[in-house]
Amino acid sequence: MMRCGFIMLQEFGIERANTLNRAAIKSMSVIEAQRLAGILGMGSKQIENFEEVKNFLLEGMKVTLPYSVFWQIPCCCLLK
Repeated sequence: MMRCGFIMLQEFGIERANTLNRAAIKSMSVIEAQRLAGILGMGSKQIENFEEVKNFLLEGMKVTLPYSVFWQIPCCCLLK
């Protein structure tokens, strides 16, 4: 992926490469959020309030981030 990004940068310039990268991230984020919901056992349940958003993100970070990184995040940032 790193090489692909470098080639895009050389071919199209930084602005176009950034635009393409943002579009790719935006399109993949929905798919990845659905996959994460499945991993967390949520199925297709809709998130309906801030508390559910917070829990989804925290549980997702626990699954995707290494223990050494996740537990260095200050608790005050996680509980607000």
